[in-house]
Amino acid sequence: MSGVISLTILLVIYAASEYVARRTNGIIDTVLTISVLGLIGFWSGVLPKNLFSNSGVEEFGMSIVGLMLTSLGTTINLSELKRQWCP
Repeated sequence: MSGVISLTILLVIYAASEYVARRTNGIIDTVLTISVLGLIGFWSGVLPKNLFSNSGVEEFGMSIVGLMLTSLGTTINLSELKRQWCP
């Protein structure tokens, strides 16, 4: 399976899960829906076992981890952190 088709399948699963989350007003979470759809797809054999490696998501994910950690650090409110941890 080509990388473009693999990535398209992953994006369709993501779009379907976002649709479910919006229709249920967040009662059913996006991540839960992605997990359930992926689990059903892999167990039934509809999705290939190498879907993530073919799509190139693994390489992108590993390269973005540093940026995500830096971004997370900038969202911390230091005064709130100090209030919670210092008596």
